[in-house]
Amino acid sequence: MIDFEPVEKRLARGNARYSLKNTVYNVEWEEEKHPRGEDGKFGTGGSGKKSEKKSEKKEKLTTLNPTGGVFVDYKPEDIYDMELGENMTTLAKTSEIDPDEKIMVYRGISTGKGKISPGDFITTNKQLAQDYAGTGNVVSMEVRAGDILDDEDEPLGEEYIYYPEKKENSKKGITVYRVKQ
Repeated sequence: MIDFEPVEKRLARGNARYSLKNTVYNVEWEEEKHPRGEDGKFGTGGSGKKSEKKSEKKEKLTTLNPTGGVFVDYKPEDIYDMELGENMTTLAKTSEIDPDEKIMVYRGISTGKGKISPGDFITTNKQLAQDYAGTGNVVSMEVRAGDILDDEDEPLGEEYIYYPEKKENSKKGITVYRVKQ
């Protein structure tokens, strides 16, 4: 609570705390208006509003349909950046083939000449891709079986996610083979 009172009254009582242009501000501390971080330090901004902190923990990919729908906008890079759930594996493992074996995959796109990017929904069935495309186009690409994400709980369902292995960054030494074979 902030109590504004003319300087003269505060000075007459001898308990003026802060003075600014003939006004004394007696401020009572309200902890809830001063959010602290997990380390106990005050944050920045000073608005008294709780800051929306980005989760440091990545969302887990536990299904081949993380959007929950069929014709839903999504960003493939968001899916590709997700931590993999225990049930996520490769088509190479579920079909018991060599991870380096080449597989033709397809993707239906609504317009243009798109491409298949890491994190995109793909299929091994060209007709299914055409069904998703409607009057749009189907793009195709030959990829490694080890780069096709499948679900151990519901394997070989013809719908997958393109999830190429991330090679080690020689400068930083991070992210080596995120998909279990």
